[in-house]
Amino acid sequence: MKKTGWKAAIILAAIALGALLFWGAFKLNRPTAKTPQEELKLALKYAHGDSSNIDKSKALTLIQQAANKGFAPAEYALGTFYYKGEAVAADKSKALYWYQQAVTHGDADAALALGNMYYNGDSIAPDKSKSVDLYQQAANQGNAQAQLNLGLMFSRGDAVSLDKTKALYWYQQAADKGNPQAELILGNMYYNGETVPLDKTKAFEWYQKAANQGNAAAELNLGLMYAHGDGVPLDKNKSLSWYQKAAEQGDAQAEYSLGNMYYNGDGVAVDKAKALSWYQQAANHGLAQAELALGIMFYNGEGVTVDKNNAAYWLKQAANHGNDTAKYQLKLWFNS
Repeated sequence: MKKTGWKAAIILAAIALGALLFWGAFKLNRPTAKTPQEELKLALKYAHGDSSNIDKSKALTLIQQAANKGFAPAEYALGTFYYKGEAVAADKSKALYWYQQAVTHGDADAALALGNMYYNGDSIAPDKSKSVDLYQQAANQGNAQAQLNLGLMFSRGDAVSLDKTKALYWYQQAADKGNPQAELILGNMYYNGETVPLDKTKAFEWYQKAANQGNAAAELNLGLMYAHGDGVPLDKNKSLSWYQKAAEQGDAQAEYSLGNMYYNGDGVAVDKAKALSWYQQAANHGLAQAELALGIMFYNGEGVTVDKNNAAYWLKQAANHGNDTAKYQLKLWFNS
């Protein structure tokens, strides 16, 4: 009897151990329930993370799961996937649907995106009144781009009554959040005394903030201010530096200004070849003054071999862009 009882105990223990191992394995293999926040976070890692981990299909699945739970940021993200055609065929109707869902749940980015679709008539009938309402909703939640958009609309009277004071307010809100376009616009307003007292010191400060974020127009404006000692001490080296930053982003006026500096030896050694190169880049962007300068240099052989054909070509380009000096030179040199 004791021997039989001993065997039975071993058998029961083995059964119990097996059950525990099975349950442990089940728990290890069972999918862990995730919150929509966790699903979206993981999805964004798959969508935009390290290149070795990018898996847009997994990202889409996770975003869909989170969106189906009514999580507004996921609804917005899913709308953006459909809008851009990421990991799924582009479908702006579905994008619209998910943006609307996200807006209903209070998402500011979705309100901005939906506002843009209504403003531009993008896969939906244009309705600027709705876009204003949506921008307002996003702006009230601190969305800087929506604040900028409202500023632009109030400044032009675009679907709202023209109101420069409201425009200034929204530009200031966006600029305070670091929006470089709003910073540039505020700089222009202070530089020109538009709606605010003329204040070139404040203009410079706003241009500096925008330029530090890589805004090419602000970089150009700083270059111009330093070049002429306009609101700041004259400083040709700083002017050259800011022109170069703007020119590297393809700003035609900055390219032309650099051409002038090298042509005239203004703060740098005269270098007609460099001047020609910068004028060429500006002319390729359609800037009439640069086309004129290029035509004259080819005609006179400055920094380049005399080339009358190229001279005529660039003078015609400048004339076609309305440059009166180019029209005069064409008549004088080519009787055309």
